[in-house]
Amino acid sequence: MTISKTDKMIAEKDGAIGWITFNNPERRNAVSMVMWQALGEIVRDYVKDEAVRVIVVKGAGDKAFVSGADISEFEQKRSSPETTKAYN
Repeated sequence: MTISKTDKMIAEKDGAIGWITFNNPERRNAVSMVMWQALGEIVRDYVKDEAVRVIVVKGAGDKAFVSGADISEFEQKRSSPETTKAYN
């Protein structure tokens, strides 16, 4: 099942379980802006699906669940008041 527009977020349904995997192990699953947006899309889809009773969230790889925001995007996406407002 593909819900998000990025391969960095994997959404799967298994009966009553909605699985969300942060799939950015090379950056310890740091969350980019596109991943954050995809998370919202995935959760909204699961909420609308009456068959999904629980959501399990996990991180790909074996180094970290999620290390936080992807700070490599900060210069581009948070370098002015306008871009910071959009980011937030």
